[in-house]
Amino acid sequence: MIAVVDRIESLQAVLLLGEEEVRVCLPLTCLPPISEGSVLDIAITLNKSQEEQRRCEATMLMQKLKRPRTET
Repeated sequence: MIAVVDRIESLQAVLLLGEEEVRVCLPLTCLPPISEGSVLDIAITLNKSQEEQRRCEATMLMQKLKRPRTET
C-alpha cells in the first residue's frame, strides 16, 4: 500500500492512504525524513507474539486485581 504526504502540520504528517486516499495523521517521529508530496510504502503486519504476551500480562493483572485484599 502507498501513502502520499498531503501536508505537514505542526509535528504531524497528514497522509493520504491507498487508492481511496483515506486521511491518516501520524507523528513525524514515526516517519523517515519526508516533505509534502513524498510517497511512502506502507506495510502492516500482525505481531502475534507481542499480542499473546500483552494478553497474558493483562490476564495476570486482572487476576491480581480480583484477589481479596488482606488487611495487616
